Amino acid sequence: MERVASRLSAADIYRITGIQFQPFNTLYQLAAMAEQELEWTAQARHLLMIPDYLHYALSGVLSNEYTEATTTQMLGLNGRWHEGLFQAAGIPEIWMQPPVDAGTEVGQMQLGSAAVKVIAPASHDTASAVAGTPLEGPGEAFLSSGTWSLLGIESEVPIVSELAMRWNFTNEGGYGRRYRVLKNIMGLWLLQRLSQEFEVVIDDALLNRAAGAKSWRSIVNPNDARFMNPVSMSGAIREYCRKTQQPEPDTLPAYVRCVLESLALSYAVVTEQIEALSGRQLTMIHIVGGGSRNRLLNQLCADSCQLSISSGPVEASALGNLCAQMITLGEIGSLDEARKLIRQSFVPETFQPLTTVPREVTDRFRQYLECSSTLYKS
Repeated sequence: MERVASRLSAADIYRITGIQFQPFNTLYQLAAMAEQELEWTAQARHLLMIPDYLHYALSGVLSNEYTEATTTQMLGLNGRWHEGLFQAAGIPEIWMQPPVDAGTEVGQMQLGSAAVKVIAPASHDTASAVAGTPLEGPGEAFLSSGTWSLLGIESEVPIVSELAMRWNFTNEGGYGRRYRVLKNIMGLWLLQRLSQEFEVVIDDALLNRAAGAKSWRSIVNPNDARFMNPVSMSGAIREYCRKTQQPEPDTLPAYVRCVLESLALSYAVVTEQIEALSGRQLTMIHIVGGGSRNRLLNQLCADSCQLSISSGPVEASALGNLCAQMITLGEIGSLDEARKLIRQSFVPETFQPLTTVPREVTDRFRQYLECSSTLYKS
């Protein structure tokens, strides 16, 4: 990332793309390839993202789908590939096709004697998840809850202010060329790693035990780099608590409670940032994906954000993919109609705030956010 930014400033990259800075963005992968795999660079003529390759394998047609293309950090907010970004990556020419919209029939495949249409959905999984989220109004946010938590709003225009860049918000493409203005938060990855480490299933019984554990005893910044891939997740949490002079969790329910409360506090900070950036007053968060089944986390989210929570559907990405194809085939009239069908087909569970987070806890958490990088370096 640093080498690319030395060729084209971070401020310019964000102004051009509106995309958050993550070390795994395609821009930086290509820059590494250009330095380390000169033979690949010399031979390459086309670059397809994985969904694009699947469409090519089915239809024989080279294409790049818009929502996936935006996440590369190489597509301008004008919807066109930016030559300067390829040059900053050390790539001499643009290897991608002009992006096609989600819902485009890219080609056909032969299935026996029948010619079958190959339709590109919103091929980025979160783009399809948001399309499959039953949003109704501008005051409603989405939270795609899984290994990652992706919290944001759907917007007709990107938000690329200096403050949005400082908070590392991203403006990824959505169905209908809408923008998904969102923040990446480390999600249930921490819980998944604890599950592996303790060799237990995170089920309702364990979550009920966690609900009975002491509240707000130990909290962490889930986005701290030490939690990305530690040898021991429980050890990383204990280390964090020692450095912040907090009690260390001493039981599995206490670890679970620590993780879920920390995620809920992160959601509260991000919802405040969304309101500040967009000028919208949020009234509801729709939680979709596998994490929407975690009722304890949903309630903690309602309490921390002081907002109504609607959970479900679980398989929002599959539903959004299906709806995009059905719109193209003329079976559904529009995305709004598709979301209405989803609301009619999947009854959500709702959560209302039952309590408030102590001010001392929120102040302590914000302090951890500000000094987390320093803690990690120390």
